[in-house]
Amino acid sequence: MFHILPRILPGLIPLSLISPLAFQCDSSVDPEPVTNWSGTHSTNLRVHYPTTTAEVEGLVAEANKNRKKLRPMGSHLSPNGLSFADPNESVISLSLLDNILKIDISKSTVTCQSGCRVSSVVDALRPHGLTLPQLASIAEQQIGGFISVAAHGTGHKIPTVDDFVDSFTVVTPALGTLTFSRSDVGMNKRMFDLILVGLGLFGVITEVTISCITAHNLLEHTFTLTREAAVQRLPQLLATHKYVRYMWIPYTDTVVVVTNDPFDASASTLPTKMQTVPDVRDKLRPFTEMLLAHPGNGLSEEEVAGLGMGEVRDALLALGPLDVAHVKRVNAVEAEFWKHATGYQYKPSDQLLQFDCGGSQWVQENCFKVTDGEDMRFMTKLLVEIEARNIPAPSPIEQRWSAGSRSRMSPAAGAAGDVFSWVGIIMYEGVARERSELYPYSPCIHSRLVIPLFTPVFAGICRRTTARRGQTSRLGSRARTGRCLRS
Repeated sequence: MFHILPRILPGLIPLSLISPLAFQCDSSVDPEPVTNWSGTHSTNLRVHYPTTTAEVEGLVAEANKNRKKLRPMGSHLSPNGLSFADPNESVISLSLLDNILKIDISKSTVTCQSGCRVSSVVDALRPHGLTLPQLASIAEQQIGGFISVAAHGTGHKIPTVDDFVDSFTVVTPALGTLTFSRSDVGMNKRMFDLILVGLGLFGVITEVTISCITAHNLLEHTFTLTREAAVQRLPQLLATHKYVRYMWIPYTDTVVVVTNDPFDASASTLPTKMQTVPDVRDKLRPFTEMLLAHPGNGLSEEEVAGLGMGEVRDALLALGPLDVAHVKRVNAVEAEFWKHATGYQYKPSDQLLQFDCGGSQWVQENCFKVTDGEDMRFMTKLLVEIEARNIPAPSPIEQRWSAGSRSRMSPAAGAAGDVFSWVGIIMYEGVARERSELYPYSPCIHSRLVIPLFTPVFAGICRRTTARRGQTSRLGSRARTGRCLRS
């Protein structure tokens, strides 16, 4: 994403401009191998693990004094290595600053250190009947990264997670430790809106207070539509459901639709067609039969039987990742799977909004403001370009929606009534990466060759659509927690 950085407060030196952290014992900290969650990036970094805010302040002050760079690193979930520094440089991990400091029931807020994982915060809120108002698909994000990358789920009236931050404390290089609140005015309010989604540019966020909502259950409905029906029914779906997600399957006329809405089973009757694990596994049979029949498959029937839908798809794609005909066949089987796997689930909101993202993956995501059906025109053009160029594009191309965020650095920066669409191309590596000796192609090669093919397609469509509106494209490879931004 391309952003123009607003003027910085006098004397405030952006942390990313201060280059390898020169902590006094820096030379004694040996580089250690660090691999991101998706397994797509690995490097050796000098990782510092402060256990107190005072230690964070010491590291930042020393870096500033010696004009050295310090890069904050969260759970390194970014599929694109967003939080990594150059090899053998130093980073600061707040994974040991993971305490929940206060849950204020009367104000419906939670205050925690930024090293807390989202899953830990959700678990701590549950006994109090509260939950986070926005959740991405991965629960292992640290709160600091969660708010710094504009993590999003889906829901056209729900902004990215940073918009629910009430206050935060940040350790800056030149001005020391500062606390900003949404209720601030003047320059402090401007800095509050600017530092959120700052990717560590202005300092290390150590403490965050987030607004919460009442915990609730959701009724999830999964079904399929044709492309034409998906385009025509989107306005009605967005108006009817709190959460809507589209999964487009290239080279097929199938769009998987997932909706979620608050539901109280004690007050209303659940639908009859509830999904069950045995039921879904039975519908996987075309997938598993295709894998077992392939001459390149090296997995036993027992191993294949233990795989989930995403893992079977990964294994199949790894057998011919650049073979367009093979990818088309896999996509066709997936389309049939979803047509027969429609149904409902009823669970707590965090269990349905957070889900298995499919393991090792590369991601390219585009976020843009929706005006007059631009989201559907974008997807139609994207699919036409992919299929005209015969790109070996696997399923799914995922599309979500969010409201505008008040954070100036957010890809979805805008007013509360604005609607933004997030379109993500995902390249899975999955089980094939662990069993690469069984397959003739490396899925990593697949990702590195296929993802660049999408870049000119994305860029061309964005240039045409944004030029027509006179807007700036927010195109770019973004880390996602799946499917959403990861740090």
